[in-house]
Amino acid sequence: RAHRDKDQLVTQLEVYGANVLYCPTIEIVEPESFAPLDQAIDKLSQYDWIIFTSRNAVEAFLGRLKKLGKQIDPLAHLKILAVGPSTAKALEKANILVTLIPEKFHAEGALASLENYYQDNDSLTKCRLLFPRALVGRDILPIELEKLGVKVDLVVAYQTSIPTGAKEEVLAIFANKKIDLITFTSPSTINNLVEFIGSNALANLLKHTAIACIGPVTTNAVIDAGLEVSICPTESTALSLAEAIKNYLK
Repeated sequence: RAHRDKDQLVTQLEVYGANVLYCPTIEIVEPESFAPLDQAIDKLSQYDWIIFTSRNAVEAFLGRLKKLGKQIDPLAHLKILAVGPSTAKALEKANILVTLIPEKFHAEGALASLENYYQDNDSLTKCRLLFPRALVGRDILPIELEKLGVKVDLVVAYQTSIPTGAKEEVLAIFANKKIDLITFTSPSTINNLVEFIGSNALANLLKHTAIACIGPVTTNAVIDAGLEVSICPTESTALSLAEAIKNYLK
């Protein structure tokens, strides 16, 4: 996970009695340029919706808003879509009212929730949406919305990188401990691991280790890396993942 993401999943696993070895494989960093995001912030009055698909996107967006010396007041007229409870919680913590939380915590769920919200595509197509997100992410939501005629401004609010020393840390953990299970909480966490270890070496490293993924998107990334997933909860949240791991290891 990212360094600042250790709280809920790790805490709950420790409550269940697990010995958790925390090893981040992604680091949240600023984008190469803030220009597109700054331009979008300057014209917030032109949007109908802002879509947030992660807590990282919320924190990056609000952090930039603060850096520019702006208040959250311009968000008051906007409808806010938050994918997942942790994303919604980050917004509510900043006193931003969330309009819509999809039943399924992924892009397809977000699309379905928007279509259900308006009941007819004609109303949806009149909307203009702002979508601040990571540099690398799934494009299915903006692509499908644009197919419907919706105007979507996709802007980079942050990007991820591989933390310094991550490879050495991972190898040291596996060299010194028997690892029963490894968790992946985003496609970037597995993709970075493959990048700095290699797919064949990683498969060999994990041949006696069960793999748990937070949701279907991450699961697909792990499968694409040539690995087998043992656990994927029906609800893509940290608490559901912890519960599924507990049940698996009974």
